[in-house]
Amino acid sequence: QPICNFQLIQRRLARMYGLLCNMRNFVFADFLAGRKVRMSTADICAGKLYCCEAATQITMEAIHILGGNGYMEEYEVERLARDAKLMELGGGTTEIQELTIARHLIA
Repeated sequence: QPICNFQLIQRRLARMYGLLCNMRNFVFADFLAGRKVRMSTADICAGKLYCCEAATQITMEAIHILGGNGYMEEYEVERLARDAKLMELGGGTTEIQELTIARHLIA
């Protein structure tokens, strides 16, 4: 029986797709807004924060679905998970992004 026939896998795929759609909407909304007005630092940091965390969640879900194979270099999801985690750390960690957003909101 194909793995996608199991309800738990279907739920995981649906959650992953929801996160992907939210990321896409966030990026396009920010892109369109940025073309019309200058975006605030908080908006840019919030976009990076959400998209990086969502990408990490998606790749971790994919690893769970693949089981042990998800950690093997032969499967692309292993590289995607490493890249997603690197996006969270590069250009300011999650905590730095949160502090930047908070400072902007308080000011």
